[in-house]
Amino acid sequence: MEFKDQEKYMELGKLGLFGVVLGFLGYTFFGILYIFFPMLFMESSVKNGILSTMGVMLGVSVIIGLAFNMLAGLSLFFVFAPMVLAFHYMVTSKRGFMATLILMAVVLILSSVSLQMGLTPLGTVNLEEISEELIQSQIDGVGENLTGLEASRLEENLRLINEMSIKLIPGMFFIFILFTVYLNYVMAGRRLLRHGILINQPPIFSNLQLPRISILVFGIIIGVILLLQNSGMEIYEVIYLNSLLVFGLLFFVNGLALVSNLLGRLKMPNFIKTFIFLGLVFFIPAGAVVVILGLLDTLVVFRKIRIKRE
Repeated sequence: MEFKDQEKYMELGKLGLFGVVLGFLGYTFFGILYIFFPMLFMESSVKNGILSTMGVMLGVSVIIGLAFNMLAGLSLFFVFAPMVLAFHYMVTSKRGFMATLILMAVVLILSSVSLQMGLTPLGTVNLEEISEELIQSQIDGVGENLTGLEASRLEENLRLINEMSIKLIPGMFFIFILFTVYLNYVMAGRRLLRHGILINQPPIFSNLQLPRISILVFGIIIGVILLLQNSGMEIYEVIYLNSLLVFGLLFFVNGLALVSNLLGRLKMPNFIKTFIFLGLVFFIPAGAVVVILGLLDTLVVFRKIRIKRE
């Protein structure tokens, strides 16, 4: 019993050390590394227990806060701790991977938005002013070498791009959340497997398929958008654009998985697969076809179609 306790304390000590190192690298060099922060504690919550893991996570956040910025350090805990708790609950309850991913995504969205609203209330952020300053700085950077007409066209194009970018912020945020949750879930699962602990994992990419309810959700959102449009509410455009962005990407990934499955069943060489995937990703008309295939694949299970090879 004492040996197990010692081993557990050593594991928690290494967890704290890795967490501090990752926090240091994320704060000083590569902020993107923070998306891997919860993975360490998700793995530990299953191996070492949720209470001790949460204690180490809080301690790591405080150390990072004392070393750099207390608000930044504690923000890591308040944003990612609920996600770790959701992961631990779903895994120990032996729930399916899709339900686990959805709950983790919802929890991470709520914690991130709550923290952001607490730090910067919505009324204090003037997006139009920020956009105007950004446009002006971009024009000043290249405006000296342009004629009046060219500068006017540049300003018009920049204004359109910035306006569209602002409208798509919710969709891009949601996609980033999905990517973060999926990446941490898969990595935590792989690390647990190395220690002989098996949890429900997403299938390999070629067997990945969106549930049929996704097309129902998409249809409901389109119906809501049409109602808002008929009611004269301008917010329908923002919802429409973000829905197209999110579901377009989901159906695109689903379509790529379907293509990967079909190519695998045809036993295509890897270099041909790579060439086809590059074409599907970078050739826009082909990408549109993949989106349609991905959408149809939520209704018709193409993977069940048998392919006869002579």
